[in-house]
Amino acid sequence: MREKILEISKEIEPKLIEIRRTLHQHPELALEEFKTAKIVAETLKDIPGIDVFENMSDGTGVVGILKGEKGCGKCIMLRADIDALPIEEQLNVPFKSQNPGCMHACGHDAHAAWLLGAAMILGRLRKEFGGTVKFVFQPGEERGRGARSLIEKDKILENPPVDAVFAAHAWPTVRAGQIGIAAKYAFGCAGVFSIKVTGKGGHGS
Repeated sequence: MREKILEISKEIEPKLIEIRRTLHQHPELALEEFKTAKIVAETLKDIPGIDVFENMSDGTGVVGILKGEKGCGKCIMLRADIDALPIEEQLNVPFKSQNPGCMHACGHDAHAAWLLGAAMILGRLRKEFGGTVKFVFQPGEERGRGARSLIEKDKILENPPVDAVFAAHAWPTVRAGQIGIAAKYAFGCAGVFSIKVTGKGGHGS
């Protein structure tokens, strides 16, 4: 199986690089990822065996569902975020952001490409496993809104119920070709809170 996966990975590598660079050139802010969602959905539709659901999470979420051909089994969800940040890209690379004031500074273009790669590989290997894989492309992560809508409105953790969820994040100190697993946690999640302080004026910090 390992050899099969490596063989498919090598074959699809140029396509994944192309997708990642296209996404990097055309970053979109949270809940505005319409072109990104279209690229993701069209790529998933080209993979045999995957049912594609668009316009999720109030418009820009995409979910692909793949059923293994070896009968019933667990349901695994693989998730990637797809939104960019309101930052001007300074790097002078051929695939530099073409959207002024917006770039994939947090690596979500790579996350989406990874997940599409996993879908391509598992789509080819669907005769080798049972159960279900859900590929979830979550919008609005940087604003802390996309996941809640996917879970509460679109019920992505149901039908069939998800047994485990896996997500990855780019990390500059981990070498290409390696996977780092945090002992406790690697990242917090985006969120909002407010406080009211009553007292004398003072330094803001």
